[in-house]
Amino acid sequence: MFLKIVTRIVQVLSWAVYLMIFAVVLTVLPIVAGYRNLVVLSGSMEPMYPVGSIIYYKAAEFDNIAEGDVITYRIGEEALATHRVVQKNEQEKSFITKGDSNESQDAFPVLYSRVVGKNTNLAIPYAGFAISRLANLFTVVLMAVILLLRVLLQTEKERKT
Repeated sequence: MFLKIVTRIVQVLSWAVYLMIFAVVLTVLPIVAGYRNLVVLSGSMEPMYPVGSIIYYKAAEFDNIAEGDVITYRIGEEALATHRVVQKNEQEKSFITKGDSNESQDAFPVLYSRVVGKNTNLAIPYAGFAISRLANLFTVVLMAVILLLRVLLQTEKERKT
């Protein structure tokens, strides 16, 4: 009786693990097409990109970025920001940007050399929260243990049959 209950619990948990793996595959699939992804950490681009969403961007030439496009660019050495282009300066190869939910434009122009890509309209709302949880060793080990238990319990069940 106890083994039946444990087997059922492990089956349910393993299906949850399979769903999580499927979700991860879906979120990284655009990378095959040359896109990069990132998790939205602030509300400056809401409602288009809610906090916790995964968004995608791809490298773009200066000439392929226009007013109204959303770009991702480096601030400092490590951090990235994603805002909408409100003005393009051809001479300086720079952009004036603004977050959709911000009151005013960003204080400094963004030089094209700092732009890492032009964004798609694709956003997977709140998926970033889940993916960041899955990206730690404890979660990966726990998922592996659940799947291993499922295999062992299934093997034991088949052996008894």
